[in-house]
Amino acid sequence: MSEQKRPNRRYPAWKTWNPVTEQWDADYELMATMHRDTRRRAYRRNIEKHRSRAATHYALKTGKLIRPKGCSKCGRSKMLVEAHHEDYSKPLEVTWLCHWCHHYRHEELRRQRKSASADSTQDT
Repeated sequence: MSEQKRPNRRYPAWKTWNPVTEQWDADYELMATMHRDTRRRAYRRNIEKHRSRAATHYALKTGKLIRPKGCSKCGRSKMLVEAHHEDYSKPLEVTWLCHWCHHYRHEELRRQRKSASADSTQDT
C-alpha cells in the first residue's frame, strides 16, 4: 500500500490534511476555539474599552444618547456616524465621527503615542 503524501507546505494549525480528498480541510472546532481564546485575551487586555462601548450601546438603546445624522468633524451626513471615545473612563462623552474621520483620528493618536515614546527614549 502506497503511503499518501501531502504537499510540502506549511498551513495554519486549524487546517488538517484529508487523505481521501487529498486537500487541506479546516478543523472548524479548533478554529472556533482559537477565535474564542483570541477574543477573550482581547477583552481582558482592554476591559475598560469594552465596558465603555457597552455603556454607549446601552445609552443609545435607551435613548440617553442620540446618534446625530452627520459627522461632527467634516459634516458628512450620508454615512453612519461612529462613537469615538477620547477617554474610556467617561463612556458617555463621545465624539460622533464618520468612518473616515474616525480612522484618521486613530491615526493621529498612534502618531502622538509613537512620537511620545520616541521622545522618552531620547531623554534617557
